[in-house]
Amino acid sequence: MARIKGKILRGDAGIWTFYIALIFISAVEVLSAMGKLIGQGSYWPLFIRHYAWLAIGFAACWIFHTIDYRKITRYLKLLLIVSIVLVILPYFVALINHQSISVARWIRIPMGFLTFQFQPSEITKYITIFYIACGMASNQDKIKSKEVLWSLMLPLLLVCGLIFISNFSTTILIFVT
Repeated sequence: MARIKGKILRGDAGIWTFYIALIFISAVEVLSAMGKLIGQGSYWPLFIRHYAWLAIGFAACWIFHTIDYRKITRYLKLLLIVSIVLVILPYFVALINHQSISVARWIRIPMGFLTFQFQPSEITKYITIFYIACGMASNQDKIKSKEVLWSLMLPLLLVCGLIFISNFSTTILIFVT
């Protein structure tokens, strides 16, 4: 497979081509789905919103592809703590707003005409899996010891316990992975 070795874009040309093709296909699909809204004149906000998210997604993908994953391992414990705090945050917001804790999944951040919303459990899922994988890699020779097992299982159980309250399917995915 061809490799890209530029200053801006590096990596596998096939993967980048496929990714960019998916972006264009999604744009065509969204435009097609908006065809029924054209007569109502309300498709521009959806159109702009979709392309804004495509641009943000592409920028995030590009940023993450430039980062050496070995540098992230230095901050992995901090990232795990921050992600756990992010999982707990919607529960406090639900309590303050007198909502059910079981529906507290999302963090919403208004950004002008866009509202950035995400499920902290999705971020926590990747950080937890990366944390356990790095822990297993750095302790390969003593992976069967109880100390290493518990040092990897305790964060996993904590994360799964916190996410279980509002999102059972994500809990199962994290635990099984």
